[in-house]
Amino acid sequence: MDSNASRLASLGPMSARDQLYRSESNKTFENEPVLPSLPVPDLKNTLDIYLDTVRPVTTEDEFRNTETIVKNFYESIGPKLQESLLHRAKSKRNWVKFVNSFPFILPLIAEFNLLH
Repeated sequence: MDSNASRLASLGPMSARDQLYRSESNKTFENEPVLPSLPVPDLKNTLDIYLDTVRPVTTEDEFRNTETIVKNFYESIGPKLQESLLHRAKSKRNWVKFVNSFPFILPLIAEFNLLH
C-alpha cells in the first residue's frame, strides 16, 4: 500500500459523498488547459449586480451615495477599465489575476480619485 493509500485508509471508511468526489487518476487543475477562459463580464451588468447586492445592507442615504459613485465610475474610468480587461482577455488566458494586481489597480484608483 502506498503512503497516500495508507493515509486515506487511516481516516477510516469513506462516506458515499467522499467516494463520489475522490479520483485515483485526475489531479487538481489537470484539465485546466482544455477549459475555456472565463469571459469578461459586461460592465453595466456588473455594476447593476453590485447595486442589487449592496441595496439590502445600506441605508437610503448610503445607497444613494453608492449609486452616485457607481454612476461616476461608469461615466468616467469604468469604460477604460473594461477596455483594458477585454484587451487583456484576448492576449492572456487568466485575465482575472490581472485585475488583482497592484500595477493595474493603483493607477486606476488614483485616476478615479482625481476625477471626483
